Amino acid sequence: MRLTKHVVMLLCVGIPGAWQGAAQGQDFDPKTLRKFTDGVPYLDKYETGLYPGAKNEIPAAHQKAGEKIAATIRPLDIAGAPDDKEGRILALVFGHSNCRMYFGELEKLLAKQQADLHPRFQMLRTRQ
Repeated sequence: MRLTKHVVMLLCVGIPGAWQGAAQGQDFDPKTLRKFTDGVPYLDKYETGLYPGAKNEIPAAHQKAGEKIAATIRPLDIAGAPDDKEGRILALVFGHSNCRMYFGELEKLLAKQQADLHPRFQMLRTRQ
């Protein structure tokens, strides 16, 4: 299978220093992490939240823009041409370690919502 520029890519990267105990050789305990949506500044100086202004509610402009983009997504053939019968909508996932865990959970969520997904959608995770 050849991939074209029309593939959606989901990329997960770690943040250096995201868990400060690692530098001291301590074991990682995920319970020590705060939720990004708690609104507590990261390292007491960086804004958190899903949207600007430490907000977790999607701004109306973001919602409208997302819906406009989503309406343009169609299954494509291997050459990148629209093909509703044989084409695919791919989400190609790159990442490692904790990223595999995050996208594994996303796959479980999507499996529960299969009826709401486009029938030609497929999520492909790299195996590293």
